[in-house]
Amino acid sequence: MCDLYEQRLIRLAYTYVRDWATSEDRVQDAFIRAYNHMHQLKDDENPFPWLASIVINESKMDRRRNWRDVLLSFLPERIRESTEDEYIQSFSNEKLHDHVLSLPETVRTPIILYYFEELFNRLRWLSRRDQVQ
Repeated sequence: MCDLYEQRLIRLAYTYVRDWATSEDRVQDAFIRAYNHMHQLKDDENPFPWLASIVINESKMDRRRNWRDVLLSFLPERIRESTEDEYIQSFSNEKLHDHVLSLPETVRTPIILYYFEELFNRLRWLSRRDQVQ
């Protein structure tokens, strides 16, 4: 039964999800659902309409799931941290900055170059220069 209707059902699913791989997945899901609900099949001679309705429902559910994911990704609550988190992070950054600035210059400069300025090559040059001296 799967081989007989598979390509037709994939084309049907594609009209809803607009992606071949996703439409194949939806058809596979529909076959699993159909197998689990085989007792509900009324016309054993022509199961295509029943399978098609399952594929359509699976495809619509996929579109709804994807649409929700897209909408949720744009909500500000999902993108931004809370005001409290931002304050705690800025306070922590200020304290870290103050502690780094209080270090002796020989230690402070490599840390600033490496972690804050991301100047790895400059740090290598400084370490080689200190070894020469």
